[in-house]
Amino acid sequence: MTLVGVALVDKKGRKFLLKIGTGGVIIALAAAGLVFLAFESKRVDVREKVQAAVSGGGLTLPVNEATLGPAVGGRPMALTVFYSYGGGDKVDTVRSDDPDPVLKIASDPKALNTPLLIKRAMYGPVPTEGTGWLVMACLCLFIAFFSAGPAVVAWLALSELMPTRIRSTGMGSALVLNQAVGTGIAAVFLPTVGNFGYSAMFFFWAGCTVISFVTAAFFLPETKGKTLEEIEEYFETAKLRAV
Repeated sequence: MTLVGVALVDKKGRKFLLKIGTGGVIIALAAAGLVFLAFESKRVDVREKVQAAVSGGGLTLPVNEATLGPAVGGRPMALTVFYSYGGGDKVDTVRSDDPDPVLKIASDPKALNTPLLIKRAMYGPVPTEGTGWLVMACLCLFIAFFSAGPAVVAWLALSELMPTRIRSTGMGSALVLNQAVGTGIAAVFLPTVGNFGYSAMFFFWAGCTVISFVTAAFFLPETKGKTLEEIEEYFETAKLRAV
C-alpha cells in the first residue's frame, strides 16, 4: 500500500491521498472500537468484590462463578484489574479457563505505607475467535489506508510547506514532536485501557483522525506539480494579500 501511495502522490495529489487515507483510518478505528464495545459492554464492575479480597497488602482471588458471578453465554470469563500499588499503576488479566485461574498480587515490602488500591475491576466473557478475526481485519484496514495516505504524504507535504530558511530546523522539530507523541501514546495506553477499555482508545484516536481529515480537506494547500520556490512564493503572495 505504501507503493500504491508513492505511485499516486504525483498523479492524484497530496490532498487526495490524505483525504482517502485519513478517511479509511477513521472507518477502521471506529469499526475496531465498535467490535471491542460489543463485548466490553457485557462486562460488569466487580471492583468492590476485588477490593474486599485484599488482605495483608496482597491479593489472592479465584476467578470463578463462586467469587465473581455466573458465566455469560457459557463462555470463559476474564477478570481485568487496574490497580495502584508500590511503584505505580498496573493492569492484570486472569481468565477462568487459565491453568491456574487465580488473580495473585503479592504483598510488596517496599509499599507498606501505600495500600493496594483497586481502581477498576471488570468481569466479562472472553471474546470469541470471530471477534479476534474482526479486530485483525480492522487493524489490517488501518495499516493499508495509513500506508497509502498519511505515511507517504505527511512528511512530504510538511517538507514542501516549510520555507527553505527554516526547513531543517522545522523538520527536526516535527520529528521530535512526532516521537514525543508516540512515546506518550505508549505510556498512557495500558492505563487508559485499564480504566475505560479498548473501545475508548480506538474511538479517541478515530476522533483525532477526524481533525486530521478536516485539516487535509479544507486547510492544506495542494502542492502537486509545484516546485519548492513556487510553493514558497504562494505563501508570500498570500501573506501580502492578507496585509
